[in-house]
Amino acid sequence: MNTTDTIITPNPTFNWNFGDGYFSNQYSPSHLYLSNNNYNITLQSTSEDGCNSSITKILSVSQIPNANFSSVNVCLGESSLFQNSSSPSGLSFSWDFGDGNNSSITDPTHDYLIAGSYNVKLISSSNSGCSDSIIKQIDINPNPNTNFTFTNACYGSVTQFASNSQISFPDSIVSYLWDFGDGQNSIVANPSNLYLNDGSYNVKLSSTSNNSCTNDTTITLVVNPFPSSNFTYLEACVNQDLIFTNQSTISDSSPLTFSWDFGDGQTSSSENPLNIYNSYGIKLVKLVTISSFGCKDSIQKNIEVYDLPSVFAGLDTSISEGYYVQLMSYSPGAVSFSWNPTEGMSNSTIFNPEASPPQTTDYILEVTDFNGCLNRDTLNIEVINDFKLFANNLVTPNGNGKNDTWYIENIESLSTSRVYIYDKRGKEIYFDEDYKNDWNGYFDNDELPDGTYYYVISFTDSDKLYRGSITLLRNK
Repeated sequence: MNTTDTIITPNPTFNWNFGDGYFSNQYSPSHLYLSNNNYNITLQSTSEDGCNSSITKILSVSQIPNANFSSVNVCLGESSLFQNSSSPSGLSFSWDFGDGNNSSITDPTHDYLIAGSYNVKLISSSNSGCSDSIIKQIDINPNPNTNFTFTNACYGSVTQFASNSQISFPDSIVSYLWDFGDGQNSIVANPSNLYLNDGSYNVKLSSTSNNSCTNDTTITLVVNPFPSSNFTYLEACVNQDLIFTNQSTISDSSPLTFSWDFGDGQTSSSENPLNIYNSYGIKLVKLVTISSFGCKDSIQKNIEVYDLPSVFAGLDTSISEGYYVQLMSYSPGAVSFSWNPTEGMSNSTIFNPEASPPQTTDYILEVTDFNGCLNRDTLNIEVINDFKLFANNLVTPNGNGKNDTWYIENIESLSTSRVYIYDKRGKEIYFDEDYKNDWNGYFDNDELPDGTYYYVISFTDSDKLYRGSITLLRNK
């Protein structure tokens, strides 16, 4: 308490009685009362000449409030509750929450919009104007920023989950709770889950900080069907097209892509590829089938690539036009033979046919072994246009099937030939430009007598001539 009065008498002395057993002779003293009460305060002043006067006034001393409150740290998004414990009763209050917001109610709540530390001030005031204040710090703890990723979800394959939840420093995330939407859960940061059925699942992750602040997020995960990889192939032979038939399937008919590794450094992305192996042996072929959702399945098969059978069609040769040669090929292990072209070939499916080509020809021999592998070799037969013939010199037209007609070997193949027959006087008794080995000793439907006859064979496209005699003998 401060006291001040106006004294008219010069240089007076003063005597203060504060009413609680304490005194002062100061002009304007101050005094601390130890309890609230009504006090009679007396001021006596005395002048230099001994004159004095006094005055007494009643001073009411009120109790100073005791400002106090309690609160707890909360997580962002939770209401902060302030419990006022100021005394005595009947006070009025002024709150400053440290974020620019205020309140005058006794026990307020407040929602902070940003995590952090705030200095909260409470001023408690009595109706007599006495007040007290207190400042306390409150922490609004941050919530985790919860999020996660996952690999392609495929039915029958493990799906890997990874939390990428974060929280501002110095707080940290200390626990996780996963709900995979299929009745399964986990408490590790990066779990995996095997879904037993395809479909949609709501996956929920809750993360909790070291201050027990929790946040969660839910993401819909689609579990897609898994493809099934498979393939077949025919016989695999060196240096020949090997076609792979893709038999991969998927239940929902979504488009598939493929990745082939043929085990020889060659690859393909075709659905039904072919590959040519340049060496024989065991090859590991792998097919990876990928759905449009990234679901993968693979299959590996060991295939044996067989060496080709050895084949030798024979040495190149030459023949006279109209004659034949017997071929002698060589191919151990072959189970089938095929000669091409087939023209002039007595049997195109055996290894040693007779060949009589009408002109110079390259014959290709293809052989197949018991593994289905095919190899080929080429044989050249040169046809020489030397008009080679052999004419029989005896005709016995007696109907016994021997020498009944005059036979000229190879005449049928020489289309430009002209055949003349003369009697011993030089009379022409027969002529034909297309002789069919059918002259039987007749002239103009009359039998000719036994004897010796003469022939001349010429050609329209050659100067070569054949001359000789024919003995006609009927044996009658």
